[in-house]
Amino acid sequence: MVSVVPPICSGCKNLIGDLKNPICRAFATIPLAILLSQKDHRQPYEGDNGIRFVPKTPDDAEYAALVFDDEAK
Repeated sequence: MVSVVPPICSGCKNLIGDLKNPICRAFATIPLAILLSQKDHRQPYEGDNGIRFVPKTPDDAEYAALVFDDEAK
């Protein structure tokens, strides 16, 4: 069975629009690794022009921490 984790992008101030038509201030095209929650875009990612995930709300920050298991680090 394959599990899909919604990307943290949906809770980011740098996302313009929505995930059906994702446009990001950091990337012309959001990398698949970020959309698939395989890479944590709270950290630098090649080509992001120094623009990273900025949570819209405290809940969005909490979700990102949950997805990337901050407690285990």
